[in-house]
Amino acid sequence: MSSDAKPAYDPADLLLFQVVHDVRALLRKSHTRTQILQQQIEQLCDDSARGFFEEVLSSQRELDRLMVRLAAYAEAGRAASHEWIKLDVAILGAKLQMKSALEEAGAQLIVSDTAAVRAPAPIQSVLAELIGNSIRFRDPGRPLRIAISTTPAGDRRRIRLSDNGRGWNREHSERMFEPLRKLDASPDGFGLGLAIARRTIEGFGGEIRAESDSTGGVFLIDIPADDGSIVDS
Repeated sequence: MSSDAKPAYDPADLLLFQVVHDVRALLRKSHTRTQILQQQIEQLCDDSARGFFEEVLSSQRELDRLMVRLAAYAEAGRAASHEWIKLDVAILGAKLQMKSALEEAGAQLIVSDTAAVRAPAPIQSVLAELIGNSIRFRDPGRPLRIAISTTPAGDRRRIRLSDNGRGWNREHSERMFEPLRKLDASPDGFGLGLAIARRTIEGFGGEIRAESDSTGGVFLIDIPADDGSIVDS
């Protein structure tokens, strides 16, 4: 498939895109009207009323963030292109994408055994999602370390991303990939990151599974054999 080809969408994902588009349009209109109203009656408001306005505006922004993540989920369901890149390039791209979050968390990213590996291009977005998951569920009692490495796996290549975070109950290792599934009561995130990662990986013929123990969490990604095509050399 050439880089100019447009992969197909599932009809359900197209419907989701349309819903997201319409909801975001309504949200933008509502957000603008709320801001105008706030400005017009600002002098008449007490602290309590100002607080209500801020809660409304914050809720609108949060709902818009959810719509963006739902669009990303629909995008992940699109049939993946057959473009490949060097895994080191994908890791660097994911690291730059998550740069602010990594720095804020004081996280260390350790990479090994990846120099000679190539992977389907969408792996970069997957790694960014998994890095974000590690940051979100880090153990506050120790500095966060995230490690990425590779090993052969039969006729495939296995990418291993591990961290020393809080981990999770092993019974939830499969459920955590379900859309909108949150394993804790944290208000951060929408429970879509791992669902997006899995859909993306399955779109290019790979597999992902999760493991956890007292030392943290591990994600194992099996990718197809290198097909010889490459985008970024």
